Amino acid sequence: MKRKLTNNLTFKILSVVFAVILWLTVMNIEDPNKTVTVRGIKVQVLNETELTGNAQVYEIKSGSLCDVMVTGPRSIVDSLSSEDFVATADFTELSQTNAIPIKVTLSDEKAKYENKLTITQNTYTMKINVEKVISKEYVIEVVLNGQIADKHQMGDYETSIDTVTITGPESIIASIEEVKAIADISKLGDNLDVTVGFSLYNTSGELLEYTDEDITLSHDSVRITAEMYDIKEVPVIYEIQTGIFAEYIINGSSINKPNVKVWGKEKDIKGLSQIVIPQELLDMENISESDTFVIKISELLPNGVNASSGYEKVTITVDRSKIKTKKFTISLEDVMIKKIPDGYEASITDTGNITVTLKGADKIVDTITVESLLPYVDLTGAVIGTNPFAVHLTLPDGIEMTEAVTIMVNVDEKETETETGGNDINPGEDETTEPGANPAII
Repeated sequence: MKRKLTNNLTFKILSVVFAVILWLTVMNIEDPNKTVTVRGIKVQVLNETELTGNAQVYEIKSGSLCDVMVTGPRSIVDSLSSEDFVATADFTELSQTNAIPIKVTLSDEKAKYENKLTITQNTYTMKINVEKVISKEYVIEVVLNGQIADKHQMGDYETSIDTVTITGPESIIASIEEVKAIADISKLGDNLDVTVGFSLYNTSGELLEYTDEDITLSHDSVRITAEMYDIKEVPVIYEIQTGIFAEYIINGSSINKPNVKVWGKEKDIKGLSQIVIPQELLDMENISESDTFVIKISELLPNGVNASSGYEKVTITVDRSKIKTKKFTISLEDVMIKKIPDGYEASITDTGNITVTLKGADKIVDTITVESLLPYVDLTGAVIGTNPFAVHLTLPDGIEMTEAVTIMVNVDEKETETETGGNDINPGEDETTEPGANPAII
């Protein structure tokens, strides 16, 4: 029996080896090995509280997905997808360079093929940015867009909260410059009562986009309320006297807003027909260097009535000039004699020059010349003899002589011509003597 077993032993061994090789060859032909790359395996984060628990947040720079090369029987490899692998990054293994090793294994369902497959990772690390989490309180800026209904005015608004605290990564918080609550009041005719969310803006005034994952707000919205009031337009009444005052001449005045708009409850503005500026507010001693009075309308309104935007103040501009005196020298030869009584003749007995002093607004006085004065004496009601008569001048409005100037004029009966062709002046005819030489001016 032993001899039978050992007979042809070499041949028997070769047969077994050949059978194995044949089996492997057949198997390889039927289910050959294959190598594929499986892409887009989502990497799961483990133990992220290692960061978030220390008031830190992270952002994945790379490694949120990974790829692997898989070698194994075609029947197995062809059935694999990214869902058949588990990739993890454990934050307890975070390095000083903010890198975390990625480990890839087969899912529980495919773990039975672990010994038949060779898995080679193409992605080995996840890289992250780490930032501190900070909080900052912002004052809420209310923005009301639109135009409310005509003849209505919105009063001061109130908000349910004045500030909001925002928590998030330091870089995001640092980029937030303004927090606005924007409400639309277009054609609003009733009291305002709206609740709106917040809009965040950077230092350049650009709207920032954010999600609940980026930041958290202490409040999601703010309530804005305001009452509506009626608007009324009323005239502004004031008085500034014209004339000469101290060193100035007041020529007139003007107001930049003859009518102003006010607002309030109907019962409060119904009886308001005008706004009178008290005289004590227009004391010329208190006028500004720019010749104006700035009057605060709000201080002149009854309780419950307010000045509308743009009508809080009015400006009254006074047209005034400095008083100036100037002397003029007039030759008596240039003085005319007017209104000589019928049947009389007259002549100026004084000789030389007279000096007159004029007073008035500087800008008018400076335009006066001796030639424009046209001096004369009026002999209305004169009697025979040599008597003083006042010298009259032709002056612009607002200019006056500081004191009267008189000259001596002789009045006598006119000699009549009896011969035909005489030069008699008809009785009752007004006679005027013409001036002579040009005067000089000082």
